Amino acid sequence: GELRSSPAGLWEAWDARTTEPATITCGDFRLAGRKLYDTKYSTESAWSKKWRPALKKLPPDSVPCSNALIVAVVQRMKEGSAGRRDQGNVLSQIAHSLKLDGAAIQAAARGYTASKVEKRDIPKDELIEEIFGKIKLPHWKWMYGMCATYGLRPHEIVEAHIDKTGCCHIGDETKTGHHIAWPVHERWLKDFNLRANNRPTQGKESVAKAANDYLQERGPMPFPLYNLRHAYAIRLFQKGVPSDIGARLMGHSEEIHRSTYKRWYDAKEIITLRDQYDL
Repeated sequence: GELRSSPAGLWEAWDARTTEPATITCGDFRLAGRKLYDTKYSTESAWSKKWRPALKKLPPDSVPCSNALIVAVVQRMKEGSAGRRDQGNVLSQIAHSLKLDGAAIQAAARGYTASKVEKRDIPKDELIEEIFGKIKLPHWKWMYGMCATYGLRPHEIVEAHIDKTGCCHIGDETKTGHHIAWPVHERWLKDFNLRANNRPTQGKESVAKAANDYLQERGPMPFPLYNLRHAYAIRLFQKGVPSDIGARLMGHSEEIHRSTYKRWYDAKEIITLRDQYDL
C-alpha cells in the first residue's frame, strides 16, 4: 500500500517545501497519473505492472508533493534495477504533465550522476563507426546511427525526423516536449545513410528494449544504446558548444546537463580560461 511511515529521505524532501512551494498533493499526483494513463493506454496491463506500483511508493494522499519528494521516492528504489528505471519513467511522465521537472526525475530513475558516467563507458568515434558497420538489420542500423549522430534517447526515435538542413526534430510528450538536435558529426548524416528513414516498427514503450536486445545482447554493441547519448554530449563539449546550448540540443535542463557531464565541462572551462591570463 501507500507509504505511511516517514522514511528520512522522503520527509527531508517534504521539508524542502519551504524553498520549493508545493501546489499539489500526492493525491493530486495519483489522480494525474490515472488521467495520463487513460490518454495513453486502452488496457490495464501496464497500469498493474508499472504505473500502480510506482504510485503506491508515494506518501499518503494528503502529503504535499514536490519535485524533490518524487526524486527522493525514485532514489529509494534499488539502484540499477529495471523497477527503478520503469517506475521512475512513469513518475517522470506524470510529473511532466503537472509541469514539474520530469527530466530530474528521469535522471534519478536512470541512476546516472556525474560520478556514474565514467570515461570507460563512453564509446569513441572510431568504435561507434566500427560497430555501425557490423549491424545487419537496416532498421536497427538506422536507429543506432540516429542515436549516435543526434544524441537521442532510444525511445525518441519513434517521433524523430530529419529536416532539409540536417537537423533532427524530436517530438516527445513524455519528456521536455519538442526539441531540435544538430548532427554531430555532420558527416555521419551521410555515412550512416540516415535520410533513408528505416524506422523500427516498435512504439515508445518497447523500442529501446528491442533495440538493446538485438544490438547489445545478440549483436556487436558492447555497451547500452543510451551510451551513444553520453558520447554525443561529450562531443558537444569537445567542439566548444556551451552547456546551455548543449542542454537544449539534448532536450534536458542545463542543470542536468552540467551535473551529469560536469567533469568534461569543468575540464573544457579550465582549458579555455587559461587563454585569459598572462602566465
